[in-house]
Amino acid sequence: MHRRPFLLAGLSLLAVVSGCATTQTTPVATTPTPPATATPTEPTPTPRTASHYDCPYVLTVEVVSEERGSEADMTRQYSDLSAQAQREFRRGVRNGTVELGKRLPDRWDDPPHVVEYDGRQYSASVIVC
Repeated sequence: MHRRPFLLAGLSLLAVVSGCATTQTTPVATTPTPPATATPTEPTPTPRTASHYDCPYVLTVEVVSEERGSEADMTRQYSDLSAQAQREFRRGVRNGTVELGKRLPDRWDDPPHVVEYDGRQYSASVIVC
């Protein structure tokens, strides 16, 4: 008689261990966690707007063709330029451009013109970005 409760307890234990007496559980719904966004370590640069006030005046010098030179409204002789303009012009012949600064010098405020120098004609004009 006393064996029967032990036998039932043993069989119950065996059933639980073997998986026969499992209880069903409903899965708990979990809300997925959104991935963490990376925070920038460097500050976002502030966009800069270009302004012609920030740019220097630049003298551009380039060789012109004969037909273009003959069509020029204004032709100057190199010797007629001021000493400062001659220095700037020579640098322009060597480099193609010369930075004149933030203010347009009076010596270059004429419209684009042709300068005769060393037997060639050069277009000399001032630009700003």
